[in-house]
Amino acid sequence: MVRGAQKQMIVVKTQDSAVFEEAYFVVRRNAVAGRMDMIAEANKIIEACGIGGKVKRKLDIKLFMIALGTFVGGGAIGAIIVAMLNLMAQ
Repeated sequence: MVRGAQKQMIVVKTQDSAVFEEAYFVVRRNAVAGRMDMIAEANKIIEACGIGGKVKRKLDIKLFMIALGTFVGGGAIGAIIVAMLNLMAQ
Protein backbone atom coordinates (compact mmCIF):
# COMPACT_ATOMS: atom_id res chain seq x y z
CA MET A 1 0.00 0.00 0.00
CA VAL A 2 1.29 3.45 -0.92
CA ARG A 3 0.64 6.22 1.58
CA GLY A 4 0.89 9.92 0.99
CA ALA A 5 1.05 9.66 -2.78
CA GLN A 6 -1.12 12.23 -4.47
CA LYS A 7 -1.21 12.86 -8.20
CA GLN A 8 -3.08 15.40 -10.24
CA MET A 9 -4.80 14.12 -13.32
CA ILE A 10 -6.52 15.62 -16.36
CA VAL A 11 -9.35 13.71 -17.98
CA VAL A 12 -10.00 14.41 -21.65
CA LYS A 13 -13.42 13.19 -22.73
CA THR A 14 -14.28 12.76 -26.38
CA GLN A 15 -17.48 12.20 -28.27
CA ASP A 16 -15.88 12.06 -31.72
CA SER A 17 -13.97 8.80 -31.31
CA ALA A 18 -15.47 5.40 -31.99
CA VAL A 19 -12.62 3.82 -30.02
CA PHE A 20 -11.90 5.99 -26.98
CA GLU A 21 -14.26 7.51 -24.49
CA GLU A 22 -11.74 9.17 -22.16
CA ALA A 23 -8.00 9.77 -21.91
CA TYR A 24 -6.23 10.25 -18.58
CA PHE A 25 -3.09 12.34 -18.19
CA VAL A 26 -1.10 12.29 -14.94
CA VAL A 27 0.44 15.70 -14.30
CA ARG A 28 4.12 15.94 -13.36
CA ARG A 29 4.87 17.11 -9.84
CA ASN A 30 7.02 19.98 -11.08
CA ALA A 31 4.53 21.16 -13.72
CA VAL A 32 4.07 24.92 -13.67
CA ALA A 33 1.20 25.56 -16.05
CA GLY A 34 -2.37 26.73 -15.94
CA ARG A 35 -5.34 24.49 -16.51
CA MET A 36 -5.88 25.65 -20.09
CA ASP A 37 -2.17 25.14 -20.87
CA MET A 38 -2.39 21.58 -19.56
CA ILE A 39 -5.49 20.84 -21.62
CA ALA A 40 -3.83 22.30 -24.72
CA GLU A 41 -0.74 20.13 -24.10
CA ALA A 42 -2.91 17.03 -23.64
CA ASN A 43 -4.70 17.75 -26.92
CA LYS A 44 -1.34 18.25 -28.65
CA ILE A 45 -0.14 14.85 -27.39
CA ILE A 46 -3.34 13.17 -28.57
CA GLU A 47 -3.06 14.74 -32.02
CA ALA A 48 0.63 13.81 -32.29
CA CYS A 49 -0.26 10.18 -31.64
CA GLY A 50 -2.68 10.24 -34.55
CA ILE A 51 -5.69 9.29 -32.48
CA GLY A 52 -7.35 12.68 -32.37
CA GLY A 53 -10.52 13.32 -34.31
CA LYS A 54 -9.21 16.04 -36.63
CA VAL A 55 -5.54 15.37 -37.36
CA LYS A 56 -4.16 17.14 -40.41
CA ARG A 57 -0.93 15.93 -41.93
CA LYS A 58 1.57 18.66 -42.60
CA LEU A 59 3.50 18.69 -45.85
CA ASP A 60 7.13 18.02 -45.09
CA ILE A 61 8.78 20.74 -47.18
CA LYS A 62 12.25 19.24 -46.86
CA LEU A 63 11.12 15.89 -48.24
CA PHE A 64 9.17 17.65 -51.00
CA MET A 65 12.24 19.66 -52.05
CA ILE A 66 14.40 16.52 -52.14
CA ALA A 67 11.86 14.74 -54.32
CA LEU A 68 11.52 17.75 -56.63
CA GLY A 69 15.30 18.11 -56.91
CA THR A 70 15.65 14.42 -57.74
CA PHE A 71 12.97 14.65 -60.41
CA VAL A 72 14.44 17.78 -62.03
CA GLY A 73 17.99 16.45 -61.77
CA GLY A 74 16.98 13.16 -63.39
CA GLY A 75 15.28 15.02 -66.22
CA ALA A 76 18.36 17.17 -66.80
CA ILE A 77 20.67 14.15 -66.89
CA GLY A 78 18.28 12.40 -69.27
CA ALA A 79 18.28 15.43 -71.57
CA ILE A 80 22.09 15.54 -71.55
CA ILE A 81 22.30 11.84 -72.44
CA VAL A 82 19.82 12.26 -75.32
CA ALA A 83 21.76 15.28 -76.60
CA MET A 84 25.05 13.37 -76.45
CA LEU A 85 23.53 10.40 -78.30
CA ASN A 86 22.24 12.76 -81.01
CA LEU A 87 25.72 14.31 -81.39
CA MET A 88 27.33 10.89 -81.62
CA ALA A 89 24.82 9.72 -84.24
CA GLN A 90 25.65 12.61 -86.57
